[in-house]
Amino acid sequence: VALCVAARAANVVYVVTDDQDQMLGSGFPAETTPLRKTKALLADQGVTLVNAFAHVPLCNPSRACTLTGKFFHNIKATGRPQNAAHVRMDAVHDRSFAVDFAAAGYATGLFGKYANAMPRGFVPRGWDSWMAHGNDGTYLGPTFQTKNVE
Repeated sequence: VALCVAARAANVVYVVTDDQDQMLGSGFPAETTPLRKTKALLADQGVTLVNAFAHVPLCNPSRACTLTGKFFHNIKATGRPQNAAHVRMDAVHDRSFAVDFAAAGYATGLFGKYANAMPRGFVPRGWDSWMAHGNDGTYLGPTFQTKNVE
C-alpha cells in the first residue's frame, strides 16, 4: 500500500506600499527603512522581488500594472476623464492576479488601498474577502468597501 501525501500549495502574502521613497526618508540605510518589524517578519523570512521595477512610477498606473501583470500601454486610457490617472480600470477590475489565484484554489483577500478609481457597487472578480478604499483623499478614517469581512 503506497501512502501519498498531496503537496500543499504555499501561502502567498503580497504586500504593496506607497510613497516609500528616499526623499521622504523611507529608504536605506537600515535605520531609515520603513516598516522594520514588518520587513523582519515577512520579507526577511520569505521571498522578496529584488529585481522588480515599477513600469510607471505613479500610484494608480503602478498598482494596475502590478495587479494585472500588464505593461501600462496595454491598459492605458485615452480620451477619458483622468480620475484613474490614464488607466482603463475595466481592464483591471476583473483581470487581476486574484482571478488566477482563486482558480487555483487559493483563498484571496485584499485589505487596504486598492486603486484610485474604485469599482462602483461591486467587488472585482477573484477576491473572496475585500476591505478596500480608493483615493478619496481621506487617509485618516477612510471609508471602506467590504465583502466577507466581519
